[in-house]
Amino acid sequence: MKQIVAFIRHQRANRTRIALADAGFSAFTARNIVGRGRLGKGGAVHMGDESRAEAPRVQVGEGPMLLPCRMLSVVVSDDDLDAAIRTIIGTNKTGVPGDGKIFVLPVLEAMRVRTRECGDDALSEY
Repeated sequence: MKQIVAFIRHQRANRTRIALADAGFSAFTARNIVGRGRLGKGGAVHMGDESRAEAPRVQVGEGPMLLPCRMLSVVVSDDDLDAAIRTIIGTNKTGVPGDGKIFVLPVLEAMRVRTRECGDDALSEY
C-alpha cells in the first residue's frame, strides 16, 4: 500500500475530487493549507496562475508570501498507485509553475476500525 500526498492549486481541488471519485478513489482526505513553491528568477513565488493574483496571501516572518493551496492524502493499493497518480496529474497539469507536487510514501498497515479488516481489504468501499 502507498499513501499519495498531493499539493495542488486551491481552485483545482473540486475538479480533482470528482476525477478521483470517478476513477474509483472516493476515500481521501483534503486540507486547506498555505505554502509556496520554489522561488523563480527574480524572486517570484510560483504557486498558481493569474486567477490566484487576488488570493489571500499569508506573510510569515521575513520570508516570501504563502498562498492558499490544497493538500490531498489518499491511500491506495500498490496496483492502483499509477492510476491514482495519473488522475491527479491529469486534473492538475497546466504547464505553468505552481501545478503542484506529489509525494508517495509507503504504508506499512491499514486497519478498518469497524470490522478490523486489514491491508487492502481495509481500503475497499464497504
